[in-house]
Amino acid sequence: MLTVFAPGRINLIGEHTDYNQGYCIPLTLWLGITVSAHFIEEQQIELSSDYERTNEPCFHRFLYSENWVKQNHWTDYCIGVIAELRKYISISVGISLHFSSTLPAGSGLSSSAALEICTARAVIQLLDQNLTSIEIAKLCQKAENEFVGVNCGILDQLAIADGMSGYCTFIDTQNLSTQKTLFDIPKGFLTIINSQITRELTNSAYNIRRKECEQAVAAIQKYGFQIQSLRDANEKMISCIKEPVLYARAKHVVSENSRVLSAWAAIQQKDWNQLGKIWVESHLSLQNDYEVSCEALDFWVNTVLKLPGSLGARMTGAGFGGCIIALIDPKILNSNWNLIAAEYYEKFGIEPTRITTNA
Repeated sequence: MLTVFAPGRINLIGEHTDYNQGYCIPLTLWLGITVSAHFIEEQQIELSSDYERTNEPCFHRFLYSENWVKQNHWTDYCIGVIAELRKYISISVGISLHFSSTLPAGSGLSSSAALEICTARAVIQLLDQNLTSIEIAKLCQKAENEFVGVNCGILDQLAIADGMSGYCTFIDTQNLSTQKTLFDIPKGFLTIINSQITRELTNSAYNIRRKECEQAVAAIQKYGFQIQSLRDANEKMISCIKEPVLYARAKHVVSENSRVLSAWAAIQQKDWNQLGKIWVESHLSLQNDYEVSCEALDFWVNTVLKLPGSLGARMTGAGFGGCIIALIDPKILNSNWNLIAAEYYEKFGIEPTRITTNA
């Protein structure tokens, strides 16, 4: 029996920049997905989990003799990865994978990428193969793009494959280079608040946003600028875009890349006040220019920012629901939590949850 763990992640800054070849700074969590793997006699892949709904089958079988197709189910992330792995290594023996998770699905903490990474590593180790973290991340990204149908960048997969507990990673998605530094925030000051509004990326505006960025690049190229992605653009270039929506999308990406660089400096200098200010700017850009926030996320950001002892807050992840992250004195948040949670429930009919990190 082989056991593999893959953590979830929050993104400290750099939202929707990865598929534009930009910068981002993720931080892996202690929450994640664990898979237990072993060989079985049948010529098939067997998938199961502890968190199945009672009306769903406990086991999902995928025969090697059959053509694997998308099921619109959590198993798509696993079987898509295994299908991609079969292009590079021989997989013909029966394998059973059983998953346990401490990550809330659809919360923006990257449960899907964690599922992909732990699947890949379990199969690779079980078959005594060897792939680098970057190779695994690229393979899992391709599986999500082509099998699952989410046209995501590589942020989540690389953050999880290459992450280190307690450290945040600066990722340049243009060349996949990484740098790490200790995220040495005062204990308890980093809090994750889950709006409990889940989103399904394949049914959201995620793929549309990526298409809009490609259209923005094409619009800039028409004016003779030789750029390959919005990573190469600047304010002068995007000012040429006449279509308001495309301009707004490009404005977010260009400004967010700049914020990532400033945030990396602030983290290294332990300037948490500056990091908090950058977070607020990032959220406003995601809310107004990229339009991937929602009323519930805005509620939490605005409410946290009104509290004394608050340094900053922003949505994290792809948006359309999920979580916010906040830099705030935990004593202040604790003393106000019940009142705010009650107000949130009255407004949205949902009970929020929070994770106070040990960072």
